[in-house]
Parts: sequence; structure tokens; C-alpha cells
Amino acid sequence: STGSFHHRMVSMLALLTILTLQTVAADFNTYASQWELPLMEGTPEWIAAEATYAANSLVVPELQARHPDATFSLEQSPFSHLTWAQFAETRLPQMGGAGHGAVSYTHLRAHETPEHLVCRLLLEKKKKKN
Repeated sequence: STGSFHHRMVSMLALLTILTLQTVAADFNTYASQWELPLMEGTPEWIAAEATYAANSLVVPELQARHPDATFSLEQSPFSHLTWAQFAETRLPQMGGAGHGAVSYTHLRAHETPEHLVCRLLLEKKKKKN
């Protein structure tokens, strides 16, 4: 019956979601260990970083499809658990050097890495929803 089919589909989607979350959690554990993140597992900070990592991982296939000649990987960057705002706040001041003055958005984009692009696209996507 239709109800039975619907129930099976909902059950399959729930199982797929659980398996995906488990995979993301395992990937994040490996990533956190690889980059020796100063986070304690299970803390709110860990959970937030894991959620950001998971969100960033959803963008990678889209980027790969748009840019088939490039390789996008969260595992290759110590910043894949940061939102664009967190990255900009914590890393950009260290990259530019004090006393150089403001730089243009175009200049920042010229130095954008795949990981920065992931964060920026996620932020732009979030802004469009609001």
C-alpha cells in the first residue's frame, strides 16, 4: 500500500541520514586528529566545528562539478572547520601583515584557496536564505 511504501521510504531516509552523520563524524575525528585541533570532543566548540565541517563538505561536490580541473578537499586544509567569518577574523589579520592598509575584495579573491571558497560560498548561500 501507499502508506507502507511511504513508511519504508522514511525509514530508508532516516537510516541514510544516520549513516551520513556517522561518516561525517568519523571524517571530522580524523581531520581533527590530523590537524591537532585544540578542541575537546563533545564540547559545544567541537560540535560547532564538526557541524561547520559537515556543511563545508556538502559544498565540495558542487565545487568539483563547477571546476572539474581543480581538486577540492577539506582534509588538506587546517581551516575546513571554520566558517568564513571565523577564518576572516582569526586568519586574515595574520596573512596581511600590519601596516599594509586595506586591500580590495578583488585582491582577497585573487588569493582565495579552495577552502576559503567553500567558506565564502556557504556564507553567501546563508545570506541569500535570510
